[in-house]
Amino acid sequence: MRKANKNEVPNGSSVEVEDVKYQYAAVWPVCIAIVIVFTSKKVQKYFVKKYVDAKVDLSEAIQEFIESLRDLKSNNAEKIT
Repeated sequence: MRKANKNEVPNGSSVEVEDVKYQYAAVWPVCIAIVIVFTSKKVQKYFVKKYVDAKVDLSEAIQEFIESLRDLKSNNAEKIT
């Protein structure tokens, strides 16, 4: 029976890599992704706050419209001539 080299894959599971460059090449994208997630936290908070403020403004405008419509109906001033 022939003995397998270190870099051969006898059962298809994994390869031992002695060169450190390949190990770094496999790990650096994970590090970059972690940095992006933590640095984008402030930007995400800004856009969520902007979205929530817009929703609150819209809801206040709708509430104001409903109240003014009630006042107009109570004074029989629905139609403008």
